Amino acid sequence: MKWNTNDVDVYLQEQEYIDTAVLSLLPVSFAEDKKSRLEQFEFAYTLSNEVEKQFKGRIVQFPSFTYHVSEEQEQAVERLQVWLDDLNTLGMKHIFLITSDSNWKGYEKTCEENVELVWVPSVPLAHLDGQVKHKIIQDQLNQLIPIMTKKWQNR
Repeated sequence: MKWNTNDVDVYLQEQEYIDTAVLSLLPVSFAEDKKSRLEQFEFAYTLSNEVEKQFKGRIVQFPSFTYHVSEEQEQAVERLQVWLDDLNTLGMKHIFLITSDSNWKGYEKTCEENVELVWVPSVPLAHLDGQVKHKIIQDQLNQLIPIMTKKWQNR
């Protein structure tokens, strides 16, 4: 389910069964690298949407965590930690952070035990037809599902 007014009522009724949060970490840039950053943004966002569809009823897809690429990594991590603290307070036992920005790769070493950073290389989706887009996203989803199920089994 998504974090919106339609799904929040279901979440409130079923929250004892919903223990997983999905959060996209999405870069924003208005400079020369805006196109490559948009590709990262779109790919991670699209993949997060597919994860939500696949596991509807088990996970909540929260609003994306956006950050400007010029923001110091340490500052972005501090802001993200506020979000993670809130998700832990909600009772989320598992938190998956999905990003295509390789700058986050170093962060995974410092993640709390219940937080899993998933870095996926972005594929430019803008000029692909629907079937090819779907196949690429499905292939990434097929790689992500075992990571998620293993995390669920270990906790």
